[in-house]
Amino acid sequence: MQRVFAAELGRLAGTDISSDADVQTVFSEQHIFPKQAPNIEQIRILGSRLGVQRIISGRVLEMEEIAGEQYVIPKLTLTLQVYDAATGKLLWTTYHRRAGDDYRKIMHFGLVNTVTQLSRIMSDEIIQEWLTEGMQQCGN
Repeated sequence: MQRVFAAELGRLAGTDISSDADVQTVFSEQHIFPKQAPNIEQIRILGSRLGVQRIISGRVLEMEEIAGEQYVIPKLTLTLQVYDAATGKLLWTTYHRRAGDDYRKIMHFGLVNTVTQLSRIMSDEIIQEWLTEGMQQCGN
């Protein structure tokens, strides 16, 4: 999900994204472990070390693929938080929940069958919502 979201953020919002390796290096140095949200000071250090304006953190709350009689229905629930990297202040939070059959139009037409496909669509929806609701793009 992380890579899909980063790719969509770069594509839709024209944002530069720090590499996974660079983020993991700082996480390791700051003793931030998987499933652990960074605290305010760690966010500020992460922002400073990576030279970024915003930190996006999140958690997948639910991810499953339910086998139906004729098709698979993926389900995905996640939360995302956007922080100001200089201050560690929470700027935005998003809760997003979707299932593959949410996109069905007629019969099976438009049905989303994989978690990867669903995560790409959800990423687009979240980013578009952020931009529509007035979240400033970095550098603006």
